[in-house]
Amino acid sequence: MNAFFVGIGGMGMSGLAKILHNAGFSVAGSDRNLDGDYCRRLREIGVKIYLQDGNGPQLFMQETGLKADDFKVVKSTAVENQVPDILTAERLGIEQIMRSDLLAMMFNEKKGIAIGGTAGKTTTTGLIAWILKYGGKEPSCAVGGIISGLDTNAFRGTGTHFVIEADESDGSIVKYRPWLSLVTNISRDHKSLPELHELFAGFFDNTSEFRLVCAQDEQAMQLKKACSKPVQTYGFTPDADWQAENIHIDNDAACFDVRGTSFTVKMPGEHNVLNSLAAIAAANMCGMDLAEIAEALLAFPGMKRRYEKVGTAAGVTVIDDFAHNP
Repeated sequence: MNAFFVGIGGMGMSGLAKILHNAGFSVAGSDRNLDGDYCRRLREIGVKIYLQDGNGPQLFMQETGLKADDFKVVKSTAVENQVPDILTAERLGIEQIMRSDLLAMMFNEKKGIAIGGTAGKTTTTGLIAWILKYGGKEPSCAVGGIISGLDTNAFRGTGTHFVIEADESDGSIVKYRPWLSLVTNISRDHKSLPELHELFAGFFDNTSEFRLVCAQDEQAMQLKKACSKPVQTYGFTPDADWQAENIHIDNDAACFDVRGTSFTVKMPGEHNVLNSLAAIAAANMCGMDLAEIAEALLAFPGMKRRYEKVGTAAGVTVIDDFAHNP
């Protein structure tokens, strides 16, 4: 699909623009900040980015020879109706679609793996995508962070799987039709707990094959109990379907065993053991054996700005561990 992205410099928008561009479509966009990191990354691969002044869609048409019905304008919930490029699209009769609808179109055509939850979904999504790619599965991926070893937040693979970070904050999570759905945890965030349970219940209902929840999270386990379909669990307790045992954590890594296989991830913290455990279960469901998953996990370089060691000066180690939870 040819597309013009309004607000192309955003994390989610830039990822989909990159996937479409690499698939051979005509892609361009506009943004208020042309100097942002994601705009820079897109320009480096040949995506044209315009000022968000209302002229971009028409210039895109002139430079590509496309007509108004040859492409769509993609916008997100962060883009107001009065943005000049949206007004231009309306005047020219260009069809507009939401970013979440475009992602759902791409995702639902594949054997989709969707990761939802209040916290941990960026790292877990990156882990699953990395492991599958390392194992030769060649997945596609759209994640809300930069995977360090791949230096990207999105890529288009030739394989059958598409791994995404599914957002519940705007309700778009119910648009996806996953083959495998995963919920890391549930806590009051953008929405109330009853609203979140309703959204995640729909998320599970729309899943065709596998469902996973964290056994350590009470709210996620309530989701499992309310679901009429099979749901597997991962955690530290013996009743979890995927249990981490013999756990050892230091300042740089975590080591643990799963079903007789030893794993090491170069990220500390019990939360990263759980993130890794979720990824191990998902990758195994995709047909990888535990030994090759362990090799891939050991090689995982982490996510940018997730306990990322920036450097050391005067004996002080600086760690960038940005995340947000309102």
